Amino acid sequence: MLKRIYFILVLSFAAMSFASGDAHHSDGGIPVNTIIFQFINVGVLVAAMIYFLKDGVKEFFATKHAQFVEWAQKAETAKKQAEEAHLEIQIQLTKLTASADETRERAKAEASDLRKQMLEEAAALSKKIRSEAESTARLEVERAKNQLREELIKESIQTAKIQLAQKVSGDEHKKLQGEFIEHMQAVQR
Repeated sequence: MLKRIYFILVLSFAAMSFASGDAHHSDGGIPVNTIIFQFINVGVLVAAMIYFLKDGVKEFFATKHAQFVEWAQKAETAKKQAEEAHLEIQIQLTKLTASADETRERAKAEASDLRKQMLEEAAALSKKIRSEAESTARLEVERAKNQLREELIKESIQTAKIQLAQKVSGDEHKKLQGEFIEHMQAVQR
């Protein structure tokens, strides 16, 4: 506070010296006295400013310097962090690219294995269906044969009855029936 008062007084002395009557009037030559007073006033003003402001100016520039150094350190730290983050991202990107290639190759291998497995299952199923179809066809053929035999036997019996009734006597008829039954039993076995 005291420094401010001294500063105001020094400025007011300089203003008073400018206001003196001799400072504005001259007799035509170089006003040496006026120049000396002005030089002294400016010198006093500069000296007073240095005396009163030197601590404030030093403190201001010291604060600015400290602030600048702090900002520079923060900027350097942020730069290092950004570089580290960039490096980590590059590493992760490289890993992802490599794992993408591996995943693609693994997917291709799995698809190939699945395709082979499906083909094998389809072949086995086809073989099973073919075997079942052949088995069913054989059974149908046997059933058809049996049905034809039965129809043939019925028709033979019917024809034989008719012919026996017309041509064969009672004893021969019994004999033929016995032989027929024996043949039928042999056929069914």
